[in-house]
Amino acid sequence: MSSPIRFLATSIVMMLPVLLTAAEVDDGCAEILRYSSRDYSVEKSDIGVAMKVYEQYCENETVKKGTTFNAGLDAVIKAVPIKFSLGAGSSAERTKHFCKTFDSAYKRDEAYYKETSTAVAHSTTAWLACKGLASQGLVFRPQLSKTLILIDIVRTKALPVSVQGITYDQKLATCTVPNTSTSNTPILADKNTVKSLEPGSWTVTCVRKPETISNEQIFQAIDISIATTDGPFLLPVAADAKFSYQWASEFQQQLTAIATDLKRVDMQSGTIPMVAEGTRALNDGSQCPVGTETLRGKAGRFEFPKPFESSPTVTAALSLIDVTGDVNRLSMEILSADKNGFNYKFFTSCKTIVYNATASWLAVAK
Repeated sequence: MSSPIRFLATSIVMMLPVLLTAAEVDDGCAEILRYSSRDYSVEKSDIGVAMKVYEQYCENETVKKGTTFNAGLDAVIKAVPIKFSLGAGSSAERTKHFCKTFDSAYKRDEAYYKETSTAVAHSTTAWLACKGLASQGLVFRPQLSKTLILIDIVRTKALPVSVQGITYDQKLATCTVPNTSTSNTPILADKNTVKSLEPGSWTVTCVRKPETISNEQIFQAIDISIATTDGPFLLPVAADAKFSYQWASEFQQQLTAIATDLKRVDMQSGTIPMVAEGTRALNDGSQCPVGTETLRGKAGRFEFPKPFESSPTVTAALSLIDVTGDVNRLSMEILSADKNGFNYKFFTSCKTIVYNATASWLAVAK
């Protein structure tokens, strides 16, 4: 579950003439989680959630001064894995108990917790950014083979958009893009690469450079960032390796164990329009009472296409925002989740006129 995500603006934002739903176009974002989190595990997911809560609400083993114990914090605390011993009682009591318990574990193995949390947060952040770009009509479809990384960029909207640079470590890979001249020879892609995208596909091709260590061929982890006029796209790719000879039976045992673990990881994702059942578009622009700025909102419930075995961890972020008004405020919060679905709420100021809004969500089995 996530804490509220707030958007502040000063004018009308993102007027989209064409918006394709997930059913109409493959946005490729699921591949980001697969390529960047090969070592994904339930344990790392739990640690990632706990680390975020610890960094935001704890000061060593005590709660940070000024922390407000409201419904938003209550939802966040409920997302903390039970193995971190939250205790019982109110949100304030559970938060205090968590800060003390996690601080002790964190100090025992600080390097491990930081590394694990970073790996999970990195891939989740990249996934949310990808979903946001797709909702604006700019789709990234990454593909990965042993030595190649291909990123198809597809413009599906009418409004113009362009690439404004491609950044990566050139010691780890060489990336090229199609030549705009009459030559068929691809040209090197770098931070100075600029391309106005036409409707259709444009491909970035990266060849990974191996490093040999103790007779083993290693591909180091690499981040590929593509800047666009609609926002940045980030593809984190995990490290890979070709090992020296081993007994085939040993590899088979390892592959069988991996296949078994993968079957246990259950993930679902999708989008929620603000006008979904149980909500309404808050577009009346009602005036706030004098001297106040009242927040208002509508709650709704989303049912998973396929129920989980138990309550999953659900995160969400606004991916489409179209608002105007004297004050532009909009946020979305996951209130609670169970194995069949989750409850959510959109919040906005009574001075904000909301024409359209969509949130992208990700549910991962615990």
